[in-house]
Amino acid sequence: MKKRTQFIVLLLAALASLAAVPVTKTIWEEISSFPKSDQVIHGVVPVGGLYELPAGELDIGNTPIVLPTGARLKGKHVGASGIKYSGEGLAIRTAPSGGNSVSFTTIEDLYVYSVNADGIGCPDKTLVPENVVIKNVSLNVKGTALQFHGEDPAYFINLDSVYILNAAKAGDIYTVNGSINRIQFCNADRQGREVAPFATPAFLCLYGHGSVTNSRLEGNWGTLLYAYGSWDLRSNYNEPYRFNPTSGPAQMIFEGRPQPQAHVDYSTVDRIMFLQPRASVELRGGIVLDVATPDLGRESNTGGTSTDPNARPEDRLPPPSAVFKVGKDATVMSQGKRILGKDRVR
Repeated sequence: MKKRTQFIVLLLAALASLAAVPVTKTIWEEISSFPKSDQVIHGVVPVGGLYELPAGELDIGNTPIVLPTGARLKGKHVGASGIKYSGEGLAIRTAPSGGNSVSFTTIEDLYVYSVNADGIGCPDKTLVPENVVIKNVSLNVKGTALQFHGEDPAYFINLDSVYILNAAKAGDIYTVNGSINRIQFCNADRQGREVAPFATPAFLCLYGHGSVTNSRLEGNWGTLLYAYGSWDLRSNYNEPYRFNPTSGPAQMIFEGRPQPQAHVDYSTVDRIMFLQPRASVELRGGIVLDVATPDLGRESNTGGTSTDPNARPEDRLPPPSAVFKVGKDATVMSQGKRILGKDRVR
């Protein structure tokens, strides 16, 4: 009897201790409890916080995750932690703690599966995101994967090691000093069914100025890259499918402000590998495009490096694989000299 009484006492004590454990906050409650900022990080008081996703997939249903200034959302790894979203619009959103700016928001080491809608971005076009970092992230979305295009440009949108698949559109980004490194996307069919071409100039649309490096641009239809403003492209890979160089759209479009303007939009292309021979690059408006060599595209993976006309076909230097379509106010420069288009000084 005594032992039974002791057991009951211990059991009641154990149940009491369990009841005393606070209920774990939801992801929305945890993030909303982060210290707030009026607009930006001042380095005077704590702002923001870290939310770590566990391994596995977190189903957030129809409620998006909203990240304020200074918030960091981090998973275990890009394939180990993920978010499933079934609502409308963006699955992960940046929003200000106050004012019209949101800054130093970081999303890394996770995947986003947006069943019916979009991926990561800022839904309010009146806001100005600053210093947004998206790193080691995979996005499988039905709509737009990355959306940062407001009335004013965002500052320092930084993408590093981002993989986008099955999206209707990879990105719509308007930024100053944007950095896009190791982004890979393909506008292939989503889960076995056809996706109609998006009613925009291209699959990835960039506005403002920044850089695109070490990235892979793949697609089944349409223009893969549209860049308005001043962009620096280095060491990228272009692989269009079902591409017709005569009747199909340009694989890349560069556009600048109409001339005459006090400021000339100036973009550069250095080392881009075109898988398809004779891929086309179109220039619109007053853009000046500076290419590393006049025969841009000889870095193609078809053919070798020999200039000997008697060499085997597989060893010969391939013909230039980039065909330029140059507008009346556009210019193509190479090694300090105009090679196509209007003669203009930078």
